[in-house]
Order: sequence, then structure tokens, then C-alpha cells
Amino acid sequence: MALPWGSSFDNGFFGHGGTFTSVRDVIECKINGIPQNPEVPVERLAKQFVKVQELTENQINNLTLFIENGLRDPNLARYVPNPVQSGFCIPNNDTVSRVDLGCN
Repeated sequence: MALPWGSSFDNGFFGHGGTFTSVRDVIECKINGIPQNPEVPVERLAKQFVKVQELTENQINNLTLFIENGLRDPNLARYVPNPVQSGFCIPNNDTVSRVDLGCN
């Protein structure tokens, strides 16, 4: 049974503010130590946020495939709660999300 609102990989937007459009974009950003916000001074970033070892194209492809597919079981039966007493849509009560998710 799929989640009614999709999984985190189904939405197509990743990172703070949805700045990435693929898992691969996130991986490349992280392994290259590229800050998401150019207005944040480098000295304000965590000291661990640096370029890691060089990865080959094949290694990046394999890592992307693992994250997208190896950590998710599409056949997993997920608990989907009944509507809450407030009547608000699950998983959130954000007005725009409610419209996008058909939770009117």
C-alpha cells in the first residue's frame, strides 16, 4: 500500500526550500561540499561540511540507486491513520498542501 501523500522520493524536491530536484543532485552537492545558500559564509558551516573523496561516475550512480531504491520497500504495508478528531488532513494542515493533496 502506498502512502496517500507519496514518499519522500516521489515529491521531486529535496533540501531546504526544495532547492534540489533529484537525489543525485543532493549527493553531488554533499560529496563536493557545495553550500546550498551562497549567502551563508563558509565559516558558518559545520566543519564536517567539506568535499569528500573523489567518486567515480559509476560510484555516484550506484549510491543514487541505493538511496532511491535500496532503502525503500514499495510493498511495505504502512499505517495510515483515520482522520483525526480535528478533521484536519493527515499528514499536515498546511493550506497549500491540503489543496495539492486533495484534502479539502
